[in-house]
Amino acid sequence: MNPAKQKYVVDVLILSTIVCIFSLFKSYSLNPYVSDSNIYFYDAWLMANGHIPYRDFFFAHPVFHLIPGWIMMMITSEFNLNAMKMIPSTAAAATGIFLYLIVLRVVNRRGAAVASILLFLFSYDLLRASSHWTGINLSLCWMTLAFLLAVVQKHKACGIVLGISISTGIYTLPGAMIILGSVFVKKPLHGFYCIVTAFLAVIAINLPFLLWGGKGFIDGVFLFHFLKSTLQGGSFLDQIDHLLFHNFFVLSAPLYLLPVLVIQIKKIKPENRIDFLNLFKLSGNSFISTGLWCLIAWIVYILFLMSLKRVYHYYFLLVFPFSIVCAGLFISTFFENLKICLKKRSALYQTLFFSMLIIAGGFVYPFFEQLLPYYQKQKGQIKQYSFPISPLPTSLQIPVRLLWNSDRKVGKRYAGIQYYLWHETRVFSEAEQIVDVLKTYANKGDRLFGDSTSTPLIALFSHLMIFDNFVDTNTMRFKAALPNLESLISKLLAANTSKKNKVNWILINPAKGVGRLTVFKQFLKKNYTPFKYFKTRYSGTYILMKLKITPTIQ
Repeated sequence: MNPAKQKYVVDVLILSTIVCIFSLFKSYSLNPYVSDSNIYFYDAWLMANGHIPYRDFFFAHPVFHLIPGWIMMMITSEFNLNAMKMIPSTAAAATGIFLYLIVLRVVNRRGAAVASILLFLFSYDLLRASSHWTGINLSLCWMTLAFLLAVVQKHKACGIVLGISISTGIYTLPGAMIILGSVFVKKPLHGFYCIVTAFLAVIAINLPFLLWGGKGFIDGVFLFHFLKSTLQGGSFLDQIDHLLFHNFFVLSAPLYLLPVLVIQIKKIKPENRIDFLNLFKLSGNSFISTGLWCLIAWIVYILFLMSLKRVYHYYFLLVFPFSIVCAGLFISTFFENLKICLKKRSALYQTLFFSMLIIAGGFVYPFFEQLLPYYQKQKGQIKQYSFPISPLPTSLQIPVRLLWNSDRKVGKRYAGIQYYLWHETRVFSEAEQIVDVLKTYANKGDRLFGDSTSTPLIALFSHLMIFDNFVDTNTMRFKAALPNLESLISKLLAANTSKKNKVNWILINPAKGVGRLTVFKQFLKKNYTPFKYFKTRYSGTYILMKLKITPTIQ
């Protein structure tokens, strides 16, 4: 076997092993959850049944977010929860592979590439976020593939993939601009090709839906997010302590790499240092240029997240690919220096300095838990969890059971994988009970409505249609007047006074979503009666409400 083929086989074996281990852990996510993912499951089902996003139903993201789900629905011909849940985890695994290839290409050290993919795939927030089809994992997958294509100088393909990335999640635009910048600095003509192909890809994907959806496209993709950004919510500062506690080394990797880059730049001959742009050309010293571009991307995304009034924890994943590459470069340098130090005892001070940085990080990150809201109230408390559910045979779950700890003492350190397994115990097991009730008592043609993090899943399982394709009942839609709540209630009343397709069933959680809005509560009190209560362990109580025989006209 020639060396090139041998190297390829080794890489395939390594990546296959890591992805299999990752898949084992992700098998515990193949369960029903209360989540925004349920909105997108139903939207993909609508799309697979001939409905057009923005025209026939509200969709708050660029259309390529739905495309993988639409394809999966076409393949399975009906809703398959396990197949749909595999979309985000498959995208995350692909992103890890792309990061492995980027680091391997830049430093040519397999150990650093392996460390990078492991650090990415088994970080807590990546594991947690890849259980939910929010779109972030697909966006990261496309953006990281574009970064890889830029590194290997496939510029037109890079542009096309960047167009897909932006058409999946607009929040990849800052990263796309950094990647385009790296191509442009290397060779302006190639950068121009990349920009043009990215623009054409965005137009080709989105223009048909703009023409079909019209105002609905503008409202969902742009206006809703602009209006939502004016509403107060979880800010950057509200989220950062949690992220640093669980992902300290990932988020801080660019800061670890910074002194390495300074040392590497100082090694360059002074006359070559004068041409500042040469440092950023991927065709030159790829270690320095890649590190600098990743550092810039990290800074840009941190500033971007800080500028938002409403930040969700998974938004920080946008930083991860660039941070992970920085981590790979740092790890490569650290072990290279360690190897030199052991052989010749040179690079001793650098090795000690880098070692002290790593050790200091290990001491620092636990203190971020003390800043979290639950810490002071719950410190020392014991929380108990039942082992999460997986469809895999018990024999394959033995390694996970060896890692499992059913008791969590608040304030004690645990591995990120353990926090993830505890997260996966939050199964919406009551969904089956709600579906059974509806299958027993609902009539053909009945319409369902309610909380968007649960109702779409119940509708898919019970084969009931959601009223007027009004799937997304996020309260921010009503606060943004897209539409206002009064117009929705008028539509519900009109439907209930018609002869068919009445909205006979509404599922709400009084503590969250549309169920906690005062005006909607008043509407329910006059027109619906509680049919059955479902108390859940993690999401409060859900109430299945049935239309009164004679609805009240308001």
